[in-house]
Amino acid sequence: MKKLGAIFTACILINMPINQVLSAPKTDKISIQSSDEASPQFQLPEQSRFLSVDFKKTESFTSNHIQNFTDNYVALYSNDLNGARILIINEVVANEQEAMQIFLGQAKTRGNQKPEIKLYNNVKYIDGIDSKLNRRYILIQQFDKANSLVTIKSLVYLLNANNSDFCKIVNLIEPQQLVGELINFAK
Repeated sequence: MKKLGAIFTACILINMPINQVLSAPKTDKISIQSSDEASPQFQLPEQSRFLSVDFKKTESFTSNHIQNFTDNYVALYSNDLNGARILIINEVVANEQEAMQIFLGQAKTRGNQKPEIKLYNNVKYIDGIDSKLNRRYILIQQFDKANSLVTIKSLVYLLNANNSDFCKIVNLIEPQQLVGELINFAK
């Protein structure tokens, strides 16, 4: 029994430096080789308009997914006055099925487990409500087969923002018109 205890103690002492490194990293850097510099195909403007409202890019980053070896670029645009956000994801994918998985994954993160996919001007879109956050969202997917690139854009805004002119205007607009605006956003 003493030998078993000694072996157990030795294993703990041998593994201690590894465990300390894993539990207390020395930096806060993301381990997926990210950078703020986008490749030329992913360049987006610092500001863009949606329904005559200015949205400013508040965050963006590129990364290389270790498991898929694909590049992506993510940008978040915000309108601080109305709490509306537009998220853009550009990602190199292997095929259209992978593009669809990313698109459906975005809908599922908003609580929509069985989204209804619609088509407008050869662009797939989902119009839904995230009831947990009281927000409406419009997701669009554009797939460029020649470049194996999927672009997903998502408009998210509060459903019943009393002091928001943006909310009042957007709620009156047909989803297809919002999809058209998203297609042209940040080009």
